[in-house]
Formats: sequence, structure tokens, C-alpha cells
Amino acid sequence: MKYFTGEVSFADIFKSEREINNSSNYTALKYVISMFSNTRHLGLSDAQRVEIRTLRLSGYDSNPRIKYAFVTDDAKVTKAIEQSVIDRQALHATKVFKSYEDAIAWVCG
Repeated sequence: MKYFTGEVSFADIFKSEREINNSSNYTALKYVISMFSNTRHLGLSDAQRVEIRTLRLSGYDSNPRIKYAFVTDDAKVTKAIEQSVIDRQALHATKVFKSYEDAIAWVCG
């Protein structure tokens, strides 16, 4: 479970992605749920999106089965995540939910 509050920057997102990829049990992970509570998404540049995609590529090869669920009611965060799926930046199964319960139902389903 990852928690984000306040301003969410590229550094925050990159650090989170790196922590997940470097997890000792990464190859056994089934899902990651990221909670965005009272956040302000600062956006990502194209170059920053490429950096995150590069990191995700290395992780995808090791474990393509992980589901990424994001819980937020922030329209900007939702749009950014959904755009990453549309642009094929998110390689793993990825969805945005308004509630933790819906996220759990999806990742465990």
C-alpha cells in the first residue's frame, strides 16, 4: 500500500516506483494499491514520463502479473493515471477507483 498526501511531485512518484521495483518480493507481488488523499498533482513533463516508463519496463519483465490500483477522488490525478494507460505508459493492468473497497475487489478478483 502506498499513501500520497499533499503535493505529489515527479520525485514522489519516481521514488514510489523505484521502491516497488526494488522490493525483495517483487516477483511475487500480485498488486499495489496507491491511495491519494487530499493531494495536489503537480503533473509530469514528457521527459519525466519517459523516465517512469523506463523504470516500469524493467519491472514488467520481472513480474508482468501485478495489478496497480489507484484510489483517489482528485480529477487531475485520475486524468493523469488514465492518460498513462491510454499512452501505454502503464504496462501492468491499471485502474483508478474512488474507494478502497472497489480497489480491493478488483485486485483480488
